[in-house]
Amino acid sequence: MQRHQKIFSLLFGMTAIALGGYGVSNAKHFNEPAGKPVTISITPSTEPQTITIPPTPSLPAEITIQTQQAIAPDAVSVQIFSPDRQCLELVPQQVSVPQAQSLENAIAKTIDRVSNGDFSLAGYRVQVNNGVATVDLRLSPESQRHFASLSPCETFGLFGSLRQTLTQNLQWNIRDVRFTEQGRELYL
Repeated sequence: MQRHQKIFSLLFGMTAIALGGYGVSNAKHFNEPAGKPVTISITPSTEPQTITIPPTPSLPAEITIQTQQAIAPDAVSVQIFSPDRQCLELVPQQVSVPQAQSLENAIAKTIDRVSNGDFSLAGYRVQVNNGVATVDLRLSPESQRHFASLSPCETFGLFGSLRQTLTQNLQWNIRDVRFTEQGRELYL
């Protein structure tokens, strides 16, 4: 009980100090009747938006709000993974993909995040059977490098990101992931 009283006293004191910053010069704003309500119109969008509320007599500070990416009605939110800057961990990111082909689109977004200039894929196919996903990757004929030439970080980035993306989205019921190149097993 004493702890709650101390926290309340601390919060009350901080609020008093914060409000005290308005001092005498801003005291008139607290005595004025409330003005017109501020109306903010938000246009529906699938992209994040920044909303700025201008200062008013009752709230003399500008407020900025960043919205999150909206999900289209026919889309689902999934987590895709990519390596951090040190290539030590896979970092999740929520993305919106069409519901009809959520698995394929999540794979495409994951590959896009880890692709680089001299190593490029022409495409992929995915097949799920009894909880095991087989991702058949197709190397682009223009690719200057092959799977065997990938550094440990690049290998982790491509295969680790795909494996984590597929197994951590429970709606797909994938327990394990195999990788092949044009039907031949890739050993990692």
